[in-house]
Amino acid sequence: MPDMARHSGLFQWTDQDRTGVRLLDRDHMMVFQQAQLLSQALERKDPDSVRSSRRFLLDFLPQMFEREDRLMANSAHGPRGEHQDSHRKLLIRALPQANTRGLGALDAGRDLLSVLVEWRDHHIPTHDHALAIHVRGVELKPFETGGARRVSGNVHWDRLSVMVVDGQFAFRGTARAMLKDLGVRAIQEARDGIDALRSLHERPADVILVNQHMAPMDGAEFTRELRHLGESPCPRAVIILMTGEDVSQGFINRALDAGIHDLLKKPLSLDSLKSRLERHMLDPLPFRETGRRVLPVHPDKAMKTHHRAE
Repeated sequence: MPDMARHSGLFQWTDQDRTGVRLLDRDHMMVFQQAQLLSQALERKDPDSVRSSRRFLLDFLPQMFEREDRLMANSAHGPRGEHQDSHRKLLIRALPQANTRGLGALDAGRDLLSVLVEWRDHHIPTHDHALAIHVRGVELKPFETGGARRVSGNVHWDRLSVMVVDGQFAFRGTARAMLKDLGVRAIQEARDGIDALRSLHERPADVILVNQHMAPMDGAEFTRELRHLGESPCPRAVIILMTGEDVSQGFINRALDAGIHDLLKKPLSLDSLKSRLERHMLDPLPFRETGRRVLPVHPDKAMKTHHRAE
């Protein structure tokens, strides 16, 4: 096997790598970014960074393949079986097996990188480009929030647990009524971040709608607290920050760094709430661990940050 760790530009994303389907390109860009970081860590012989990139990729790849399978199912893609077989073969080689657990971090990283090279050089041209052509041909727009046709499953609203955190009693009542209209049964309310953290230790939630403007802990501070591993009752909950004001790009960046999934502007509408919840339930963001915190990965922001760092 060639020493692929000696090629720092091995996974540079270019326009030639795009398929023209948002869902595929978003996921592919994320894998390219992490594979590039893995390659650079191998070149530096940095085992800690290799382990970090490898952990992310081994978690992300099955999720990516599952999203592609959902896309194939919803678009009635004919060669779905062959595509799935290729996914399975790649995962068998990528995921740790009992007889390879004794590998050192650098050797395990090189093995995974060789799988990613095969995925890029053979799987994408053979299977993903064919899927993209099919999707564009049927004019399917994956996970677009508007329009009549969507690639999606069904959100099981009755199984969803949601908390609304806001200091205004009237707003909490309005949000509760909207959630009930959607079919959500398990709804909690909290008047501020401290009250919410206390309640979540008793009843964790899948989704948290939190107002930014609260005291003594605002929505971003609450989010940062909830993302702490080992201390939080639900560090991977979907957190949607609500604000009634126009916000700057600087504020958006700080909120994303705190760990929010999304922003919603007040006053809420049933359609905007429904589409935002569907987006995150049916097309969930992956998470990454950083220190003792876990953060949702926003692909567009991650790619921009990566390119600036270079």
